[in-house]
Amino acid sequence: MSSNLKRLATIEDAIIEVEIPITSEELNNRVKDYPQLSDKQFATKYRRGRYNSVVAKALLTFFGRRRKFSWICRNCF
Repeated sequence: MSSNLKRLATIEDAIIEVEIPITSEELNNRVKDYPQLSDKQFATKYRRGRYNSVVAKALLTFFGRRRKFSWICRNCF
């Protein structure tokens, strides 16, 4: 048997890049507004970002060949 076996990826391995469709400023605003607004006010204020797609990309190696993968999640939020 060959010794080509590699270790499994862990949570610390940054092998997947996720592109979030909101800015860090908007994310901070959401964190700040969530405890202050009612459910209806919060949903109304941030409704435009609800249907944006989230893209995840990975560059993985299988059998010695590097391959790019992409996933698109629609209506993730």
